[in-house]
Amino acid sequence: MMVKIIFSDFDYTMLDYYSENNYFDEYKISILNKLKDKGIKFCIVTGRSVSFFEQFPNLFGVIDYIMGSNGSCVYDVKNKEYIYCDSIKDEDLDEVISYLIDNNYAFLLNCKDKKYKYGNWGSLGCLEYEKKVKYICEQIVFRVKKSDFERVFKRLENIGKIKINNMHNWGDDYWTIDVNNNGVSKGNAIKWLCDYLDIDIDDTMAFGDGDNDMSMFEVVNKGIAVGNAVDKLKIMSKSVALDCKDNGIYKYIEENILK
Repeated sequence: MMVKIIFSDFDYTMLDYYSENNYFDEYKISILNKLKDKGIKFCIVTGRSVSFFEQFPNLFGVIDYIMGSNGSCVYDVKNKEYIYCDSIKDEDLDEVISYLIDNNYAFLLNCKDKKYKYGNWGSLGCLEYEKKVKYICEQIVFRVKKSDFERVFKRLENIGKIKINNMHNWGDDYWTIDVNNNGVSKGNAIKWLCDYLDIDIDDTMAFGDGDNDMSMFEVVNKGIAVGNAVDKLKIMSKSVALDCKDNGIYKYIEENILK
């Protein structure tokens, strides 16, 4: 197949951010740079905010786009501008925030290139949330105890046009939940960008590891799971790369695309 654009999840796919090797070394950058030399575009598709990637300045010269907040926005790296945004509706945002504050849940608001936190949230580079300010927000992220999860989930289901897009359990007694506007998904953002760039879906490939990467694999021509991916994603995959910690996607690109 001809590949014109590659989409990739970030955490545990491109990089094991929570390990000691949480940086882009010369090998990783060289593979991405070779894709660029061949005219193949590369897009990060992540639940992270775009501003999160400011800590990786060497990455901005070798990638083309970042789809942040689970596909809520698309950032054109070269032109330093957002070309797509699907924000949470004002009334839905207000209702979710009121519920979280009333129940003393810390949360994070991803608002394009800025992040705002409420309560004891450890993320760096965040501004403090202010109650009287109106925010244009692509994603709300908050943590909830496992014992409270079912109650919170049912409450959120009754709020307007929002959806729980992703859930993380980091091995403690809490779940981290991502909330987006209804209709937001990595797959829908990919379809939008391919249409915007006039790229045929037949010329697309994606890498991923988690449940929220399934919508990518449902859209692209070829989905490749890394070795550490969840079983459901591996079943959808055309093939399986090595683990993230073993540079799985970079070795797959090197051996199957660059050669």
